Amino acid sequence: MTPDQARALSKKIHQVASLMVAYATGGRTDDQPAEYRELYADTTIALEDSKYANPNPHKSLELFYAHCGILKLGKWAERRAYVDGLYADVLLDLKRVERNEKPSKQWTRANEVLEDDLAPIRVQWLKARNFIQASPPDFENSLKESVSSIESG
Repeated sequence: MTPDQARALSKKIHQVASLMVAYATGGRTDDQPAEYRELYADTTIALEDSKYANPNPHKSLELFYAHCGILKLGKWAERRAYVDGLYADVLLDLKRVERNEKPSKQWTRANEVLEDDLAPIRVQWLKARNFIQASPPDFENSLKESVSSIESG
């Protein structure tokens, strides 16, 4: 993936997230559901082409809003935080690509192995990697995500 492709994908992800936040925090319009479905499909395809699984399980704004109710996300800030958390790990990885930062050989090898059928496991692997590369490193959460990725395989 090139830095320009990473920027374009990040932009799509931010557009999806913005629609979700607007819908869940009182900024609804009639055209948002259709716009979201189209953008969600485009983003999912772009993520898959870039060897990422879409961490956002909500295929429509209505399903997303219902999920907010199930999680009891009653405050707008809670809904925003939920949306931000959905794509946080993928966006962090895309930021590394934009900056042309090379991952270590071990990370590259692991990412190559976790393609295609193992894409959902790759999402957990990215979380583990981002926790360990954070400043300061979060070893506990990195281990937890690493174990979860192994268990889900």
